[in-house]
Amino acid sequence: MPGSVLIILVAGNLIGLALLHLLWAGARWGLGTYWPGRDMDSLMDLAGGRSPSGRNPHEAETALVALLLLTGAMLLLGQGGLLPLEGAFVSWGAWAIAVALLLRGTLGFFDTAIRKYYRGLPYERLNRICYTPYALLLGLAALTGLLL
Repeated sequence: MPGSVLIILVAGNLIGLALLHLLWAGARWGLGTYWPGRDMDSLMDLAGGRSPSGRNPHEAETALVALLLLTGAMLLLGQGGLLPLEGAFVSWGAWAIAVALLLRGTLGFFDTAIRKYYRGLPYERLNRICYTPYALLLGLAALTGLLL
């Protein structure tokens, strides 16, 4: 039971993040939002995602991230017995989601050392105080939920 609660919480967060990415993907056509930015450039300064060349992600790339986040949520819910999904793909996939979240959280501490072009942008601070701890928390919750 406690494992199910953690799985639901992590999956709910992944679904929320997927919806946010879909809103970002649709913003250019007036079907979404650039929140928390005013436009695509300010959004990338806050949320990351810009390439070293300064190119912002294409809408299809952002929508793909949303699809991957939704898939991760479904895999966790399936492995937790909360969706009628079974098999090795579901099992391995759910564990891979937990590991990916933990890796994102861990590597986030070194993000601006690796991606120097984010230095001095609002993303640098937000990544340190918000995004990295959030990813670590989700990863630990997913791992704990899968182990319980």
